[in-house]
Amino acid sequence: MRDAGELRAKESDRIESTVSMVNALGGGAQATEDGFEILGVGWLESGTVESAGDHRIAMAGAVAATGATGPVTIAGADSAAVSWPRFFEAMEALWSSQ
Repeated sequence: MRDAGELRAKESDRIESTVSMVNALGGGAQATEDGFEILGVGWLESGTVESAGDHRIAMAGAVAATGATGPVTIAGADSAAVSWPRFFEAMEALWSSQ
């Protein structure tokens, strides 16, 4: 992703948070000045995602967890309620219906 430098100046540094999330789950990512690169290294694994109090990162971590090979913990998951109070209920309903 390029030309996204404004993501560093929002509620949190979303570029660094996204890179940290991917790497924490065993993926490969590196920050650039104005974005980040995802390096294909295989499946995401279990780990802990730090939301940094950002609801978008908390929700991205939950979505990433759906493809992980093990359990994922999201520190600060309750921040998802800022934009979608029933986000985790919706995720649970989606997965329990399959």
